[in-house]
Amino acid sequence: LHLLSVADSGRLDEVRKLVGGWSEQPPLLRDYMWTSLATARAQLWLQLGDRRALADLRRLLEPYADRFATFGLTAFFGGQIAHTVGQLALALGDEAAGRAHVDFARRAYAERDLHEWVGRADRTLVDPTASLFGPVG
Repeated sequence: LHLLSVADSGRLDEVRKLVGGWSEQPPLLRDYMWTSLATARAQLWLQLGDRRALADLRRLLEPYADRFATFGLTAFFGGQIAHTVGQLALALGDEAAGRAHVDFARRAYAERDLHEWVGRADRTLVDPTASLFGPVG
């Protein structure tokens, strides 16, 4: 999450030096936080633009697209996993699947009155690499 904050501040070259290549990344532990950490990792690699990372993360997350990425709502809320999967699909050029996932997430947000996240979903359709954790607007 710290690296995502650094990336959100526009310091992508610094992040690239710190994280190394996609093949150097440690595996995600399959514990109670893994989907949340996988969505955070996806947000980082969306900004870094590595297509192999995006494809791998999409494959990893897509089976869980109907869930929210949380561990302790007050500690971390990563939105609908479908939202991140949609970003990955859009960034990889799969427009139809990307829009379908983002629309699914947008409906889930709207049903729960998560208005800020509805705005984030709308923003994703304009800029799929925009961080879900950065400011809206």
